[in-house]
Amino acid sequence: MSRLTSELDDALEQRAARGLRRERRIVDSAQGAQLGANAEALHVSDALWKRDIRVPAIRPPTVPQGSARLRITFSAAYSIADVDLLAEALADVAR
Repeated sequence: MSRLTSELDDALEQRAARGLRRERRIVDSAQGAQLGANAEALHVSDALWKRDIRVPAIRPPTVPQGSARLRITFSAAYSIADVDLLAEALADVAR
């Protein structure tokens, strides 16, 4: 695991919103945050888009019924501050 991947993973572990379940450690650029209900995934995605954070909701038939999630995609262009911003926004929206 690269240093950046490890730092991103640590940042998400420390700052991720309560109730969002991590599906796996960061080993690739796309991460899922399973929310369950379609409405919840759409609500969180829309709230993030209003903050200029592009995180799409993934719903059936792409994923099984009852397992709607957010698709969070990382890039080497993102800084740790960007990850912190995402984590803070997720925590804010989840309240």
